[in-house]
Amino acid sequence: GSAWLLVVLSFVSVVGQFCFERKEDWQAVHRHLSALPSEPRLLVFVGNDGEIALEYYERRRGRIAADRTGLPAPFYAAKPPRAMQRIGSVEDLAPLRSVEGYSSIILIGTHMSWSDPAGLALAYLLENYRSIARHGFNGVHVEHFKPKELP
Repeated sequence: GSAWLLVVLSFVSVVGQFCFERKEDWQAVHRHLSALPSEPRLLVFVGNDGEIALEYYERRRGRIAADRTGLPAPFYAAKPPRAMQRIGSVEDLAPLRSVEGYSSIILIGTHMSWSDPAGLALAYLLENYRSIARHGFNGVHVEHFKPKELP
């Protein structure tokens, strides 16, 4: 009786997960970044473990020419690397404050409601840079910024 009900409910749950869950589209993110013109560029990962997903496609389809950082810290800064880090205060934006010499900064955000619940990274970039384009790739927010003094 109840064992069969549990089996049926579990099966329905698994099928629903595979059929209806929208996975982050890192392949499209890679394709988008690869199509950009060459310039001094910084990729800023909010949800710093997003760097791993992008690297997966870079190994198969070619490296994206850009420097990288993550907030609150780059993914590989800790030994061993730490995923799912959160931005908790403006002090966690330190990697952004020292940024100089880039023609373009691209925010790549994943699970941002968890990784940056107060929206501090986006607010900092909007205050200090000009947003020129915004894209969504099934759970991955990609926003392009330029220094205010550049056209």
